[in-house]
Amino acid sequence: MDKLNDSTIIVRGSPATLIYQGKETYLIDPGHGSKRVKTLSKALNKLGAKSVTAILTHYHSDHVNILAENKLPVSRIVSSKIDRPGIEYPIYRVGMTFGLPAGEELDLLMYEPKPVRVDDAIEYNGTYYGDLKIYALPGHTPGHIGVSTPEGVFYAGDLVFGDRVLARYPVPYHLEPCVSYDSIKKLEGLYLSGVVRVLVPGHGPVVKDGAISEMIIANLDSISQFKEKIIEALAMQDYTLEGLVGLFVKERELSPGLYMLASNSLKGMLTCLLKEKRVEAYVENDKLYWRLKS
Repeated sequence: MDKLNDSTIIVRGSPATLIYQGKETYLIDPGHGSKRVKTLSKALNKLGAKSVTAILTHYHSDHVNILAENKLPVSRIVSSKIDRPGIEYPIYRVGMTFGLPAGEELDLLMYEPKPVRVDDAIEYNGTYYGDLKIYALPGHTPGHIGVSTPEGVFYAGDLVFGDRVLARYPVPYHLEPCVSYDSIKKLEGLYLSGVVRVLVPGHGPVVKDGAISEMIIANLDSISQFKEKIIEALAMQDYTLEGLVGLFVKERELSPGLYMLASNSLKGMLTCLLKEKRVEAYVENDKLYWRLKS
C-alpha cells in the first residue's frame, strides 16, 4: 500500500487498486483473488473506512471478481450503464471477451466469471460521481471509463498498459482497437491540458511527468503497429483469422484463453478495417478469408 498523496492510496497488483478518501471512501477496480480480499481489508481497516463505494472501470473478471464474495465493507458498486450487463451477467462478459457464450467456469477461461451486482449505473462522460470525475474511454470494452481525483491522479484501467505488458502479449487486447486508439488520444489531451498529473494503469507502473507521455505514446504505437502488421500481411496474401492469429503468436506459448483474447482483438481490428473499407471477407473451400480491397 503506497500513498500517492494525502487522499490517494494505491494497492499494487494486477490490476492495481486505487483508494481515494474524500467525503467518502472510494475503491476503484478491487481486483480478484482471496489474497486480494485480505490485502484490501487490511488497507481499509487501517484507513478506518466503514463504508466504501466501489467504482469499476469495466467488466473484466480480474477487475471485478472480488466483489462477488461480499467480504469487503462495500455499500455501493458503480459502473457505466454500457458495461453493467457484463458485470452482472457473466455470460455477456465471457461472450464479449472470449467469444464464448459461457456463463460459468470453464477450464479454458483465465478467471472464473462471477456475477457482481451494480447499484448505480451512470451516464459517464465528463460527469462527477461524488468527489471523482468520470471519463468515457471506450474501446477495451464498450463502456470502459477512467476516473480522476481532484488532485489529478487518473486511474486509466485497461486503456493503457505498462511496457512489460505490451512486450509480453503479442496482441494488445482491446475489443475495439481503433476506438481504444481514439480514447488514448483523448487521454493524451487530458494530460496536455493538465488534468492528468499522475497516471495509474490497471497493469503497469504508476507514472508522472514525462513518463505519462511515454506510456501514452507506447500504447498508441502498439495499436498502430498491430494494424500495420495486419495490412502488411494481407498485402502479401489472403488469410483466415486463424492464419492471422498465427502471425502474432508464432513461437509463443499461450494458453487457450490468451489465444482467444488475441483472436477477439484481431476480430476487432478487422472490423475497424472493414469500416475503413480497406479489407473484405469471402468464403472459399469452406473457410472464411480476409483480403485487402483492390
